[in-house]
Amino acid sequence: MQADSIKQKVEELVAALKAQGLWKKTEPVWVLKYKQNAYIPEVDFFEWLQFVYLPNRMLNQPGPVLTKENFITLQVKKFAGDKMMDKKLVQLLVELDNIAMTNEKKFSGNDHNK
Repeated sequence: MQADSIKQKVEELVAALKAQGLWKKTEPVWVLKYKQNAYIPEVDFFEWLQFVYLPNRMLNQPGPVLTKENFITLQVKKFAGDKMMDKKLVQLLVELDNIAMTNEKKFSGNDHNK
């Protein structure tokens, strides 16, 4: 069920990114270097979101322990720069953070709502 909600949320995010013109049709060169664990220069936040973060969410990989410092919504504020985002995109990112937080609690056994 959690995997379905992540997949649905990522699909909604993809649609919102496309609607705002933030979705790339081709993979940037730096992605191959990233996959090879090579040094990469600072990259566009939305490219990182599309080619690194969202694919990992789709795999439902337990990422690093989520703290308020690494919520994706805070990363947007920190790294997205002046690119405008509509409220729907921000809301979708908040919802994805909530799903990831729920998964982390279940994965680590810290879910007190069982």
